Amino acid sequence: MTSTPRIRAFLPGRPRLPAASHAGNAPQVFREFGRTLGRLERAAATRRSRDGEGA
Repeated sequence: MTSTPRIRAFLPGRPRLPAASHAGNAPQVFREFGRTLGRLERAAATRRSRDGEGA
């Protein structure tokens, strides 16, 4: 077994992060995903506490 992480085993050569100018709109996508995830977590926490007390 190698010590190479499974993800990196599929990448050709050594993995490099893209330069900021080559990232395109990826940072915006991650920010939007973070906001959506935060909304979902808050909604789930609210729903869980309300249903937990009534059940």
